[in-house]
Amino acid sequence: MADTKTKPVLLVFPGGPGLSASYLKSDIKLLFPGYKPVFIDTVKAKNFAEAFDMAVAQIKAAGKAKLAFAHSWGSFLAMAIAEKKGVKLLPNRLIFANPVPLTDKGLRTVAKRFQKRLPEKTQKQIEKLLAKPDKESGAKIMQLGLPAYCGIDKPLPSFKFEFWPERCAQIDIDNASYDQTEIFETLAPRITLLFGKLDYIQPKDLPATAKRITLPGGHFGFAEYPALYSAALGVV
Repeated sequence: MADTKTKPVLLVFPGGPGLSASYLKSDIKLLFPGYKPVFIDTVKAKNFAEAFDMAVAQIKAAGKAKLAFAHSWGSFLAMAIAEKKGVKLLPNRLIFANPVPLTDKGLRTVAKRFQKRLPEKTQKQIEKLLAKPDKESGAKIMQLGLPAYCGIDKPLPSFKFEFWPERCAQIDIDNASYDQTEIFETLAPRITLLFGKLDYIQPKDLPATAKRITLPGGHFGFAEYPALYSAALGVV
């Protein structure tokens, strides 16, 4: 296997906001063994402007990347950077896994879909935890929501979640109204969209102008079915 110094760079945009890349790290190495992953870490950002600037600085420091993998909200951040800083800042190949919709209206639609998956008891538990600003409470929130993310009760993938709810809330407020349709269409020839059959975000939630692949699993299908996703990504 090639040394990491000679491997092409892979930019990794984790979901979020307020979620660290810790949940992705082991799976990314399995999915992309021929790449040197650079995880875009904006978890300490208190607002979207800070998250944006952190991400841009990290992309520039990484040097020329050959590929980018963005999960969930990470696709929003990647496209926001391309829109404001120019498409050349991103690689020519972009994989958006379980990407968020392109407008705030679309995001509200899938958020309601997710909410309906949560049992009432779980919703109440999450509401109590949201009042606490620590990452331990955030990790519990993610674990409680995992069945709704995956679309199944068990077996569930195992993750090390680090999540700060208050940072997520502030960044969501910063982007209360957005529309990424135009930048998506500009980037569409570069993009491959990955969807999980059981995810609350479905192919109908994004335009059909980019290549799309639908595989088993939910919002974290790459961890549930790593071999299938690795095989699919090998021909992207």
